Amino acid sequence: MILDLGTGRITPVPGSESVVWIRQLSWSPDGKYLAGNGGSGSREQIVLIDVASGEMNTIAYGSDPSWSPKGDWIAYIATVRCMIVHPDGTGARSVLEKEHKWMNYTLDAPIVWSPDGEKLLLNQRQVEGYHHRVIMGDLASDHAVRMSKNGEYVLGWVPYFGD
Repeated sequence: MILDLGTGRITPVPGSESVVWIRQLSWSPDGKYLAGNGGSGSREQIVLIDVASGEMNTIAYGSDPSWSPKGDWIAYIATVRCMIVHPDGTGARSVLEKEHKWMNYTLDAPIVWSPDGEKLLLNQRQVEGYHHRVIMGDLASDHAVRMSKNGEYVLGWVPYFGD
């Protein structure tokens, strides 16, 4: 459902009646599209929904989409990998592919973008265990650093405007 804060009106996500479920919605920066998990089969899909028309297109297979601040990428979870794809479904690639040491953990939502869209914070959980960690991946270099170990998940990124 979509709540219009100006009018208080609540309406269904356009086109949502055509699929069994839609969840994990993420708005495009321009407010014209929603990315979400959708589909009717057992394989999770990333669907792009045009809010004006209700038209839906599957752009990838995975879960928990997250729009970049610039709107040029959508990050999503594909098992233990963080993937990014352009909204038109092209250019899909694995984030941190060069650093396999980060792949022994599963990813959990949310994927958090830096305000400039250059980095991602990824919440990871040990595949067999209860250890959590947060890593920060740089999209340009494909390099990552661990930001926390055995702590809480990160839910957002607040820009720091120091002195």
